[in-house]
Amino acid sequence: MEYKGKVSVIGSEGTGKTSLILRYIKNTFTEEYITTLGADFIERSYTNRDLSQLRNNDIMTLVYWDMAGQDQYFEVTSIYCEGSLGIIIVFDVNDRSSYESLPEWAKFADQICPDAIKLIVGNKTDLEFKVSKDEISEMENSLGIPIELVSAKRELDHEQSNVINVFTKVAFSIFDRFQEIIKKNY
Repeated sequence: MEYKGKVSVIGSEGTGKTSLILRYIKNTFTEEYITTLGADFIERSYTNRDLSQLRNNDIMTLVYWDMAGQDQYFEVTSIYCEGSLGIIIVFDVNDRSSYESLPEWAKFADQICPDAIKLIVGNKTDLEFKVSKDEISEMENSLGIPIELVSAKRELDHEQSNVINVFTKVAFSIFDRFQEIIKKNY
């Protein structure tokens, strides 16, 4: 069986959304800041080697949409997010304002895609934290959305990267959602 879905990666400007996706899909990283204008996307197909829940002939393709974080693209972001099965909200642990904007991004995600799987990612853990781990835990409890900490700068196999775990967790949850829908309809 073939499954297809969309995952939107949103958050404030400069949080490393593009770097996070590129680290996961291509295992690359650049120090150069690349501004996303509007939206960009890249897809990843999963087999049972990637997700043990998939049967031998199953393929799940997720299209990861990298959304601009600038205010002037907010309307475009809302249009592109529609229909997302998963939403990853990214903040920079080294940028307090991106952390403080998490409630707005969570509200945005709930309004556009209330049934989407949601995960918050604190990126740039290789830098100094400007937000305490206690504050991150409080935000997680307040919003009711799990928060994972990652470093897109670190190689995928580095113990402090955690990038693969984040994307795999979202993919597993989306596949589980597909299974619920199938069971409900049969």
